[in-house]
Amino acid sequence: MLKLGIANYEELAELVGIDRGSLSRYFRQNRRPSIDVIAPLCTVLQVAPETLLIALGAVDR
Repeated sequence: MLKLGIANYEELAELVGIDRGSLSRYFRQNRRPSIDVIAPLCTVLQVAPETLLIALGAVDR
């Protein structure tokens, strides 16, 4: 996020168009992202879906 100039979850949530609380839960691995959130997150973070899902603990390496 920092490499992309995104300072915090609030800013990322605004860019992606989702709730900051949900985003925080994804990154703390308390909740798995829904399918409709994965593509926008990947676009904003400039990562592949597999990379994102591994980082969020949604799939094994």
